[in-house]
Amino acid sequence: MNALQLVQLINVMFIAFFVPFTIAFTIPFTPIIIILELISLLIQTVFVVARIRTPVIVEARFTLDIRKVLYNYYYEGLVIDLFGLLPFNLILGSALPLD
Repeated sequence: MNALQLVQLINVMFIAFFVPFTIAFTIPFTPIIIILELISLLIQTVFVVARIRTPVIVEARFTLDIRKVLYNYYYEGLVIDLFGLLPFNLILGSALPLD
């Protein structure tokens, strides 16, 4: 496992554990929590952009043609990744007061 995969794993674990706790226990959004959420969002964005710039195999050759890469990525989860980039917990939690 390389360092980037470890960063992504830690980020996914943060999202998987922290977001449900925030919603279930109505944890108020302090500035440090907002900063952690924004860092998590930045990490997710970097990985989506990196995935778009990753070559794919088309007709037994690697290609970086953006149309072919996006076509391939579309069928492998582009819509889910883009939907996951929306900061629902920050949007919905914005009604909670800052401590």
